[in-house]
Amino acid sequence: MLVRLYALLAALLPPGFRARFGDDLVADYADLLEDSRRAGGLPVVLTRGLRGLGDLALRIPAERRAERARAGRTSFSSRASDTMGTHLRDLRVAWRALAKAPAFTLTAIVTLALGLGSTLAIFALVQGILLNPLAYPDSERIVEVRHHSPGLDLPNLNNSDGTLRFYHANGDPVFAAFAGLDVSRRNVLLGDTPERVPVLYATPEVWDVLRVPPALGRAFTAADAAEGAAPVALLTHGAWTRWFGRDPGIVGRTVDIDGQSTEVVGVMPAGFDYDTDGLALMAPLYVDPNGPFGAFGT
Repeated sequence: MLVRLYALLAALLPPGFRARFGDDLVADYADLLEDSRRAGGLPVVLTRGLRGLGDLALRIPAERRAERARAGRTSFSSRASDTMGTHLRDLRVAWRALAKAPAFTLTAIVTLALGLGSTLAIFALVQGILLNPLAYPDSERIVEVRHHSPGLDLPNLNNSDGTLRFYHANGDPVFAAFAGLDVSRRNVLLGDTPERVPVLYATPEVWDVLRVPPALGRAFTAADAAEGAAPVALLTHGAWTRWFGRDPGIVGRTVDIDGQSTEVVGVMPAGFDYDTDGLALMAPLYVDPNGPFGAFGT
């Protein structure tokens, strides 16, 4: 796909230059992509391939100007007017060439749109997984387990107390660790001003899954997630900075979450995130030992 895009872009080079070097440029570009694939796989191919497309796009107007200069048709009095006039002529020449071949133009536009769209989609995936992965050790091994019910036309169902109990009891052969997670928005009272913020509720196994320990204080434990336990929470680094100015004495103090006094037992490190903008707190998730498997009480 990248080679085809490069060849289409090369068609905009001046005819003389294209006749002498066009095929060699495309062949060299194809060799570059193949060498990149062997050197580092898809990330290197995308990086070098997109750079090559950009280089060619910058080279086209330069070669057009050079060809006109060789033909003795450049006669501008100032550099500013020369540059602007050259660009305008380039646009007019390109527009006339495309207008004379509408079938080719439509094919080129559709091909470029599809090619760029697919390339950007692949690059976004590579960027998220390979180049900019989650800030957890072995993040490529972390998966999210969800459910669906085709018979009820429900394609995306959350886990419940029952499914969490099932995976904790039966998931050892499949998962090295399994944790239940839920993000909810809660009202945190700071002085006289309430603020509604996202809170990540998690079962204590979350520390085995993410393997990111608190930077300050301690993680919550199974005892903290038991029924009737005193409420505790950890601050994210951003909330700690914004609300308490990175006060190292924050551990042991309390914050008001939905009207409930909650002890701060730790602070997460900078950079910790759970795909939630503005995540402020982590708190233990209680799993009802008698809770149902589904939202319909089953």
